[in-house]
Amino acid sequence: MQTLDVQDKPGWFERTTNIAHLVKYAVIGLGAVAIDAGLFLLLDARGMSPLPAQIISVSTAVVFSFVMNARYNFGTRDKVAKRFASFAVVNLIGFFVGLAIILGLTEADVVSAAVAKLVSIPVVTGMQYVLNANWTFLEND
Repeated sequence: MQTLDVQDKPGWFERTTNIAHLVKYAVIGLGAVAIDAGLFLLLDARGMSPLPAQIISVSTAVVFSFVMNARYNFGTRDKVAKRFASFAVVNLIGFFVGLAIILGLTEADVVSAAVAKLVSIPVVTGMQYVLNANWTFLEND
């Protein structure tokens, strides 16, 4: 049986800059963004306030993203409950960062809620990739 020496494990930088995972994460993320933004914009257009629209759109995108990343990107099928919990925490952090951006920009009358949502996406996505690659989907954790 081959054992993994701690020194053989890729470090934070190597995990974060793994191009294959980053590309797959981006592709899956585009699907999640389409679900998140599309659902948010639909709910906004129907007159829903930003908070419940954000809750519904982000929650739907989170479940999609977890399943796709666990199965097709990081290839993890173990510790599903633990991984989903950490994924949910990462996404909860992203939810609040996104909501802060949306409310900050809309309350200051800088842009509409729809534009603020689109501004929040790259900030939240980058932060979440770093956290998920180094925590949620970390091998042999």
